[in-house]
Amino acid sequence: MNLFIGDFDLTADKDYKHVMKHLRNLLLHKMGTLVNSMHITSALLHFHLKENNVSTLRLDYLLNPHDRQNIPLCYSLLKEVWSLRDPSPSDKPSFVAARRALQLLGTLFHHIIVPFIQINLSLHEQLSHLSAAAHFATFLYTINGAKNKALQSLTFQDIILLVKNAYFCATKTKVSSPNSKFWIILLGTDRLESMFGLVQSMVGMDKNADILQLGMWLSHAVECLNIFEKYPEWDHGPKRLKLPAIEDGNGNVLAKVNHINPNSWTGDVRVTNVSLATSWNLGQELTESEDPTHGIANLFSGLDQSGYDMYAPFGCDLKEDTEEELEEAGTCHLDDGEDVIPQVATESALQAAVFGVGEGPLLDLEDHVTIKENQDGKGKFDPLIDVDGKKVLKPCALRELFKAMISSLPGSTNCLGRVAGLTRFTVKEPSATDTVLTSTVTSELILDGPSLSVGDPAATLLGCEGNIFLAIVQVNEIIVDHLSVLEISPKLLVGPIVMIQFQVYQLIEVTDTNDPDYNDENWKWNWKMEKKVLKTKGSCIQVIDPSVSMCIPFEPIYLFKIG
Repeated sequence: MNLFIGDFDLTADKDYKHVMKHLRNLLLHKMGTLVNSMHITSALLHFHLKENNVSTLRLDYLLNPHDRQNIPLCYSLLKEVWSLRDPSPSDKPSFVAARRALQLLGTLFHHIIVPFIQINLSLHEQLSHLSAAAHFATFLYTINGAKNKALQSLTFQDIILLVKNAYFCATKTKVSSPNSKFWIILLGTDRLESMFGLVQSMVGMDKNADILQLGMWLSHAVECLNIFEKYPEWDHGPKRLKLPAIEDGNGNVLAKVNHINPNSWTGDVRVTNVSLATSWNLGQELTESEDPTHGIANLFSGLDQSGYDMYAPFGCDLKEDTEEELEEAGTCHLDDGEDVIPQVATESALQAAVFGVGEGPLLDLEDHVTIKENQDGKGKFDPLIDVDGKKVLKPCALRELFKAMISSLPGSTNCLGRVAGLTRFTVKEPSATDTVLTSTVTSELILDGPSLSVGDPAATLLGCEGNIFLAIVQVNEIIVDHLSVLEISPKLLVGPIVMIQFQVYQLIEVTDTNDPDYNDENWKWNWKMEKKVLKTKGSCIQVIDPSVSMCIPFEPIYLFKIG
């Protein structure tokens, strides 16, 4: 652990709900995340959740990329990931590898969230979970030099600071008041945000305030919080910020507890019964015992021998990685056109005139007022406006107008461009050919015959230093006219609107005569993949069906015969 602190023993803190939202957004990000060389995309996650008997309707709700601030939605998705069942012996090797990577990611989610919502945990158990979360995050960030391909530097930094602050605050409490209690759930900015939410509800539309007014509003907000503390059943709170209380590690919701607060917490949180060093070491043991095959113990021993810590696992401050990550984000995908987003706001939406026929939706409000004054001759202010022969309040008309004018795509980062309604990315106008092909693909994606699915192996050709190589790859995402699908018929791969995102398998030659697969094939997959994620046209992909070795139980391996 990084032991540096600021003046007056101050340590930085991060709200655990913000960390949860960052982790959910990580799953839905277009670039995906790298877990021990396995590239996890939203399409691959969708495929595995569907295989885990999650309904299509619930998947659409869980994987909604536009609802990023919904805390219950965030918890539901992360819980589904850590609840994925183990693969069966009959599953494909690529499916088993992806499922284990998702389970490894789900373990991180579990250790981060459970300490704040499982109300029967003791302080020792909470700190042990947080220690395990810090060790898991460090493992994912450092394994195979993944860095920001696994966790964004800011997200990894927030996790480490969250855990560090919890340990330091518990230490300060134990030193200053050894017999007192310490609630981790009181850390973060949640209470501060609730306070300012009450203040804003008192203020209403008057956003400006002097010191005297702000002090008066804050005092009233404190009185409200004291009342809610005495009568918690009155405090409904924002539904989008409310986390459920659970009673066990499986995430079963405890219906009788409506609020997570010190009064509802049943675990022993007295600092006198906690040994911080023991909790920290237990978290490391939990991390190492989750999957001994990954060599997690050797990774942490190497960090200790190098004199590095979790805040600087590569010997440099995480701020340098963050700056490098921001530079990469500013320049990525400019050459291959991946930031081209299909048209969402159609021209017909802008033609849905809010005002009278022939006047158009883009006229200024003053123009319509002038027209109205010239028509009635009164010259007085009228709060109503005529819309298709009906009197409508001007605010309602303006709201509908802005809905038609403003696109649902992300706005331009330039202020003037954003006001003008420009989008952040290039908007591709669909051609007639693309529309026909999309309709054909949509109607024939799932057939009774063979199909290429997300996670399946395939073959393609790669160029390296002027040479052409045959590569065996895993399909991570199938994109049809910028829309992600789970499977597609092989005969539709030749369409110009079909793109395949993939990773290259690492193959080893079977030369050892003692190898149980020696007499079957001459190449096999070593359960590793190249870190680089590539994309090509569907016409460059060849569907294959390799044989599978089951010599090792629960360790299926693809076999290939070349030459």
